[in-house]
Amino acid sequence: MEALNETDCFYQNGDVRDEPFILSLSSKYLLVASFCASHNPPATDRRYFVKFHGKEKRSDARERRAELSAEQRETDAKAVDLQRIKCIYLALTNLYPVEDVDMNIDINAQV
Repeated sequence: MEALNETDCFYQNGDVRDEPFILSLSSKYLLVASFCASHNPPATDRRYFVKFHGKEKRSDARERRAELSAEQRETDAKAVDLQRIKCIYLALTNLYPVEDVDMNIDINAQV
């Protein structure tokens, strides 16, 4: 059996090398929002996606729990509501605006 290269997974036919698939900037933001929503609990949304959320003190026990559960979170993606993904997308576009790019598009068509 022939071994696969890493790049073979990204092409439909191994012999024909098509152009790589390019995502629009809004699609990239939506992909990041989906990842953040599926790998972080809803309780952390305010801390991560609001500019002035206030400070949160972390105890030593909480730090240890966070370190222990970090390995589990890396592999376990959870199902999330579409509304939460949209809210995180809007927060990301407000926190990290891009000049000369209109991000006010209908993201429902991209989902």
